[in-house]
Amino acid sequence: MLTPEQICIMGEKTDIPIDLIVSALGLLPPPHIQPISTFEEALQKYRCVPHGSQEEVDLILIWLALCTTAKQARIVFHYTPNKSVIQTEALRRWRKLSAAEIERASDLAEACEAQTNAPLKSPESLAAMRKRLSYCATLAEMLEAYKSVPYGSKEKAEAIRYIAILFTS
Repeated sequence: MLTPEQICIMGEKTDIPIDLIVSALGLLPPPHIQPISTFEEALQKYRCVPHGSQEEVDLILIWLALCTTAKQARIVFHYTPNKSVIQTEALRRWRKLSAAEIERASDLAEACEAQTNAPLKSPESLAAMRKRLSYCATLAEMLEAYKSVPYGSKEKAEAIRYIAILFTS
């Protein structure tokens, strides 16, 4: 039987979602974890498991599989152990859901939300910033986008380039 870490590695190397791996292999949640069907339920159960335990690892994997939005994946990512295989898998899932959210964004508000939910200083964050700037119609909106990203980031430089276009037109 694969360990949670092996499942994460398999998912990372094959790009097969964890929930499909678990389902295809007929793996069920460990007996100490009751069936969980919603993201919110997983969050509540997470608060009750011992930190650093195998139960925590098992629950995080289930919780991650329940994520359907970049915002949810971001939350799970922040609960994962630092520099772990599970954190790597959580980041992969977060980036994938973030990319889909950016693709679906069809107005300034949705692009702002996609940028907020994207991992900082990631290709997805830069793509979200570009999409957000493409929907900005005023200097005030562009300045708001500029202020929303970390100092020294590619996103900050990109925002400055978009703002400069206003002054050269």
